Amino acid sequence: GDTRQHIFYGACYHLCVAFSSGYPEFRSHRNISVWTEAALNIRRLVMLPLTRSRRTIATHRVRRLQRPFHVVLLQLAHDANFRAHSSFSSQHHLIDHIAAGFAKSAPKQHVLVFKCHPFEDGRENLRRAVTRAKHRYALHGRVYLITGGKLAPLLDEALTAVTVNSTAGHQALWRGMPLCALGQAVYKRPGLASSQPIDAFFADPQPPDPETYNAFRTLML
Repeated sequence: GDTRQHIFYGACYHLCVAFSSGYPEFRSHRNISVWTEAALNIRRLVMLPLTRSRRTIATHRVRRLQRPFHVVLLQLAHDANFRAHSSFSSQHHLIDHIAAGFAKSAPKQHVLVFKCHPFEDGRENLRRAVTRAKHRYALHGRVYLITGGKLAPLLDEALTAVTVNSTAGHQALWRGMPLCALGQAVYKRPGLASSQPIDAFFADPQPPDPETYNAFRTLML
């Protein structure tokens, strides 16, 4: 419900701003126009039923495999966290990097699940990026994309998690899951998130140290 409201009011907001001429000299910091953002929000709103269906099917397929899987916590590529605190130029760059490491080092029976940010607006075609990586690294039947939805059920069943610096990384650490942080993150510290190269992480993921995590969590609270 909260996500649907976010999408609906996002569309309304951007349309109002697009039609407003009260500040003709204003120059936005954003790299796309407000008209484009309004169109993206409207498309998300219209596509919600299809997106929900695709998500349900992909989640069912992953669970039906009954194989160990790793979750990639994707972020918004236009978010300042991603732009300023990582070495990745785009989500496509990130997806290719992770898929390459997975193909090189992960056990053959393991599966890789890319989980979209719930507010992903489609300005980058992530489905195309995942499909391209799947073909490039011969990962047919081992790579899936889940668009939005609840994160907790996935993390409850996943083997590890990978992210750049998402706040969702805290959920993985709380569960005691091995977490690989590929950017600069507050939890990228010894005993918490791994700083291993991605291929080394998939080959031998190290879980967080419970005492270190408890101390870190207390400090953050």
